[in-house]
Amino acid sequence: MSLLLRAGLSIALLAVLLMRADLAGIGESLRDVRWGWAIAGASLHITGVLLTAWRWGILLRAQSLPVPIPYLARSFLIASFFNYFLPTNVGGDVYRAYDTGRFTRQPEKALGILLVERVSGLFALLLLAVAATPWAVRMFGSPALAVAPLLLAGSFMLGALLLFWNRFTRRAGRLFDLPLLARIKARVRLVHEAIVAYRHQRAAFVAAFGVGLLLQLNVVVHHYFLAQALDLGVTFGTFLFLVPLVSVLLLVPASINGIGVRENAFVVLLARVGVSRESAVAFCALLFAAMLLFGVAGGITHALAGRKEATA
Repeated sequence: MSLLLRAGLSIALLAVLLMRADLAGIGESLRDVRWGWAIAGASLHITGVLLTAWRWGILLRAQSLPVPIPYLARSFLIASFFNYFLPTNVGGDVYRAYDTGRFTRQPEKALGILLVERVSGLFALLLLAVAATPWAVRMFGSPALAVAPLLLAGSFMLGALLLFWNRFTRRAGRLFDLPLLARIKARVRLVHEAIVAYRHQRAAFVAAFGVGLLLQLNVVVHHYFLAQALDLGVTFGTFLFLVPLVSVLLLVPASINGIGVRENAFVVLLARVGVSRESAVAFCALLFAAMLLFGVAGGITHALAGRKEATA
């Protein structure tokens, strides 16, 4: 039922978006695409794969789990297929945790490290939005909109600190004394131990955070290049603020992989800087096409990897 509701919401949001736009105008915008910019923007997905594998590898090696970077890059590429083609926002992360757990033979530790990797990336994302906040206040004329990343950053920071607070984790751990949860208590403890280990491995966490900043900047540049492909006239600073804001919004599992929510958010926000609805929808179409190609590449990699294992 939840899946049907989310799929229905995605379809409804896309339908409303298209009904309010001039389809001829969207087509006209897409006909004028500057393909050099579009290809350059789409190719940044490759850079994103390599940066993600690098960050992930730093955190794994810090806990004596050396996994080859090519293996991690392949795992992340395959995970993108699950993100884009399965009805869940976390399908890719589940695959990544399973894949590295199988390689290292320490699945709980691999899961804890992956959670740290994701949290460090989220902090990097929010830091970019916070850095662009003063500019956003001037551009959008809306202090409430600009303050949103600050509130989100504070909330996530508080949540992360709670994981490292022994008194809180001891009390929360009592929940796993309940009959239904007692069986997984030992595994949850191993996951938590992998997370809090970074209290004594700060250099690795800082390095991973730095790579995370490069990764998030890569995402912003990806959006900027696609905007350049349509000659939207939107500055890089605009995307420095908007991309993290929309990305955080997509963490809410309201639709299928954020489809519909992402498009409407960009249309509304880009309108604040003078982009027409039709041009914004065309931009979202390019963005979705690049994501789809990336997902297809992940599916092909998954199929080839499965065939290789079957013949091994």
